Amino acid sequence: MKILVVGNGFTRYEEPGRYFVNHHTADFLGGLVARGVKVSLAQPVIRVPTDGGLNDARVPTQEIEIIDLNRRAVTIGLKVLQAIWSADLVYLFFPGTWPRLIGFGCLLLNRPFGIYLRGEQFSSKGFDVRLLQRAVAICTETGLEERVRMHSDRIIPVAPMIDMTAQDALARTSERGPNGSLRILFVGRLENAKGVPELVSAARELKERGVSFEMRLVGGGPLYHRLREELLVDSDLPIVLTGLLSDKSSMMAQYEWADALVLPSHHEGFPRVLFEAMIKSCAIVTTMVGGIPAVMRDGVNCLALPVGSSVAIADQLERLAKERGLTGALASAGHTTVLEILAHRVAHIAAVQRIIDAKVR
Repeated sequence: MKILVVGNGFTRYEEPGRYFVNHHTADFLGGLVARGVKVSLAQPVIRVPTDGGLNDARVPTQEIEIIDLNRRAVTIGLKVLQAIWSADLVYLFFPGTWPRLIGFGCLLLNRPFGIYLRGEQFSSKGFDVRLLQRAVAICTETGLEERVRMHSDRIIPVAPMIDMTAQDALARTSERGPNGSLRILFVGRLENAKGVPELVSAARELKERGVSFEMRLVGGGPLYHRLREELLVDSDLPIVLTGLLSDKSSMMAQYEWADALVLPSHHEGFPRVLFEAMIKSCAIVTTMVGGIPAVMRDGVNCLALPVGSSVAIADQLERLAKERGLTGALASAGHTTVLEILAHRVAHIAAVQRIIDAKVR
């Protein structure tokens, strides 16, 4: 069995001949290889060093073929058509420009393809719908099933691609923070679309209000260097940049440290970090975009935020700082929510194995 996986992110390249992706994708690709699948990964390759906290999970090129979609149009067009034709199955991480283009190639060449729907930014009409209708199966995480169901009944609900399982669950039984400070965590790419500028502004607002807090920003991205310089100047602001942490034990330590996880994203599918934080019984403060409202309920297992409002972020975090009973109630409800989801959904790699088995038969 040969599978062409088409990512909607990027592969990072470092000399000499080393390729890196995020560790969730690396684990997924490794799972396919472990099942005897011959794997090719197609997505743009960028040549940047590790500084700034970008993809850091190495792809073993002796086991996985790397197809660079940043090459010249004619060259890469021929390479992609050849890869589509030779694959037993094309698997699209959807949406995204390249998954759409390669999906079109699958339709053109009448080749089978599956879809991993991992974001909300797809259209409910036009070409996107045609791809959904023609896919042999659509693996989708929480919050997107209803939008897809009107176009296809070949849906496999999958568990989130996270490092943690129910065995990693932590039910909080005591207050944290010996000095009484609210411990606030953000995990994700440091970029405008994740609401990071608003979060940093909210931190300044909390400081002005006299709220006692500590904040950690975990991740890398385009704002990393700028924020590092800003925090060197504003050294009294209690924010720590950790950079990217892909080691499971390091990430679990961050969630176990935190009282609350805040996610002020402008758009999402359903973000993995919410599941991870809820497993560790963090209270959730989040915007209600994409698939998030399918799981999260304002005042029940989270506090809701409008998009783009630093004042609203500060208001909700101040509320948690002052109402510790509310923090515990939200954390407990979120903990129950994620354990129920994990109990009733198949792992992503197992879902793809179902598609492979169906193809083999």
